[in-house]
Amino acid sequence: MAPPDQPVRPQGLLAAVHLSPVRRGGVRPAGAAAPAGDDRRHVRPQWRGPDPDQRPRAAASPAEPGGHDRDPADPDGTAAGSDRVQLRLRAGQPAARLARRGGPDGPEERRWRGVGIGIAAGIKLTPAIFWLLLLATRQKRAAIVAPLSGIGTILLGFLVLPHSSVTYWTHTIFDSGRIGTPSYLSNQSYTGALSRLLGDGHTSVAWAVLALVTIVVGIGGSAVRWRQGHVAEAMLGTELVAILVSPVSWIHHLVWAWPILLLLVTAARTDIAARVIGSLWALLTVSQAIWHIPHENGRELHLHGWRIVAADSYTILALITLAWIVTRAVIAWRGSRVSPRRG
Repeated sequence: MAPPDQPVRPQGLLAAVHLSPVRRGGVRPAGAAAPAGDDRRHVRPQWRGPDPDQRPRAAASPAEPGGHDRDPADPDGTAAGSDRVQLRLRAGQPAARLARRGGPDGPEERRWRGVGIGIAAGIKLTPAIFWLLLLATRQKRAAIVAPLSGIGTILLGFLVLPHSSVTYWTHTIFDSGRIGTPSYLSNQSYTGALSRLLGDGHTSVAWAVLALVTIVVGIGGSAVRWRQGHVAEAMLGTELVAILVSPVSWIHHLVWAWPILLLLVTAARTDIAARVIGSLWALLTVSQAIWHIPHENGRELHLHGWRIVAADSYTILALITLAWIVTRAVIAWRGSRVSPRRG
């Protein structure tokens, strides 16, 4: 409950509802005691891949028959319970909510598939990147529903707060500097890395080239992985594209680091590259070593040598991980073309 002198933010209310313990037959307020004899567990994130019948099955336990209520990417709930994820959920961040769901909008045959992406993009623009994945995977209905849903949230905003909406869509949205200088250490997008290297205000051309290449290659590789049945890789590859090309990607926005780490841990059983990349993600996120780099008051603009590389560590690691996903897509695609000939 917010203090009397602080207004309750709508997105905070959404987070409160989302985090409330849920059980069949109704919603119990967060913190309320369970009725006597009610030993049912809280609902865990569900797999939202293209085909529910093809989802990985978690090991069953007596309390979870068939193991169907577990998230296959996080059977122990480790990622959902991390401080970074819980912080983002308490703030009502759409990225964290999408990350926990494990897919854009549920099974492909769902009639209103795409609505979730549109609403999330209407609340915060970054999730709109998943619309490109819908287009690339030729999910025609969802690719139409998503932008229409997003437009609906915008129209609702104009209806409820017309003056503020006009100000935002005509001025505020184009002023990325309103939340801080792009060169600040916490900005781990291309814009942040280029600003620290070239200086604030001198990154437009370089950013445009890098963003275009990243979107084409990254979304293309993610779409291939989606069609190959690797939905988690497709989702995380798409989000990595968003992190890299977004004007601002603060470190506390990188809630996707945990699902990425879980994906790499799973792949590490047979993939040496996944072991190395996963180790780097774990080291970077747990140690918070990046904050030992001089920052604030423009000191990021005067870094040299290894410090400039260390200052861009999340950017570099995100790019390496995206390259790993795209490489796996290409290898699997080439293997599918060669196998029939050998047979």
